[in-house]
Amino acid sequence: MKVMAVIPAAGRGERMGGELPKQFRTLKDRPVLAYTLLAFERCPDIDGIVVVVPKDYVDFCSVRVVEPYGIRKVRRIVPGGRHRQDSVYEGLKAAEEAVIVVVHDGVRPLVRPKLISRSVALCRERGAAVVAVPLKETVKLV
Repeated sequence: MKVMAVIPAAGRGERMGGELPKQFRTLKDRPVLAYTLLAFERCPDIDGIVVVVPKDYVDFCSVRVVEPYGIRKVRRIVPGGRHRQDSVYEGLKAAEEAVIVVVHDGVRPLVRPKLISRSVALCRERGAAVVAVPLKETVKLV
């Protein structure tokens, strides 16, 4: 059963400002998107990855994110659409050979391979799965 990950990372990050969209900005020593892709690269249950980026960043993503970090499971890098749902749709079209598709935002780099594997296992068992992590209270009275 072929399992593909679709990683939408086509946002412009306009609220954050700056020249580069946030998925390509460096966090510690590498682009945020690289951390996300490496988690899926290290997950034994993922057969391939489709990355969806802004149309002007397709080559940039390949040269600056995928190749330098040895991410070999990336099968395609495709341009996104106008809205997130359009970008996910473009990713799904590019992952046409998949039986199971895992969709994960490219700017959420803290996902772990074990959690990805658990979601794939549940999908195989029950037909579908959604991962949710409890929210931690971040509003404090000072």
